[in-house]
Amino acid sequence: MKYVRFPVKIPYMRDRVVEAYLWGSSYNLEPQYGYVRMAIAKAIQILTTFDDTYDNYATVEEADLFTQIIESLKRVCKAYNKEMKWIMRQEMPSFQEYIENSVFGGCLFAISSQTIPGMKSVSNETIDWLMSVPKISVSSAKACRYLDDVSSFNRESKNGEYQTGVDHYMQQHGLSLQETKDKFIELAEDEWKDLNTEWMNKTWVPKDMLEHILGYVRSSEVFYRSCEDGYSNTEVVAGHIVAIFVDPIIL
Repeated sequence: MKYVRFPVKIPYMRDRVVEAYLWGSSYNLEPQYGYVRMAIAKAIQILTTFDDTYDNYATVEEADLFTQIIESLKRVCKAYNKEMKWIMRQEMPSFQEYIENSVFGGCLFAISSQTIPGMKSVSNETIDWLMSVPKISVSSAKACRYLDDVSSFNRESKNGEYQTGVDHYMQQHGLSLQETKDKFIELAEDEWKDLNTEWMNKTWVPKDMLEHILGYVRSSEVFYRSCEDGYSNTEVVAGHIVAIFVDPIIL
């Protein structure tokens, strides 16, 4: 816990690591169960932080936002779990159902729920709009999923051992692997058309908030557009990393 530096980053919380370990010791004192005591101590300290956030720090509005963040993370985990069962059990649903599940499994809503509340333009109306699963967010998540599936196909299929979304689409539509990859790129471009339409039509939503959502799918273009998994294979995006962080152009 010391590496997380909770007491520095969250000064209002009760820093009770030793006390939490003592609590964990009440479960089992045998030497071979030290890992259990450590796990209990960590869980208690994390829950203490949650408790202190609600009891001693957050306003009602902040507590609502914090709860929404936790709920968004739960949705991501449920989507991951559902997809894993489909793949491992070889029981893939319709491709449409697979993509709809990926809207929450793609992390956009979980990330946005944590970052957008800190933006200057945020309001109750914009938070409600974001939590309503707006079309621009759905299109952004789908575009990223199509590009991600194509680029990560070899890694996730484990040389054909498991079925992926690409495999399922190939079988459902009778296409070759290359035809399916081309189709996924086309589907991503279709989502971009909807993204651009929403950008033009959502005039009441602050532009910096829309930019935040667009930033998610723009990043997917950098990492996945070449049909190579740039997130898993650093060499794919090494040039971008150097150009932006190591040797940037100074204006």
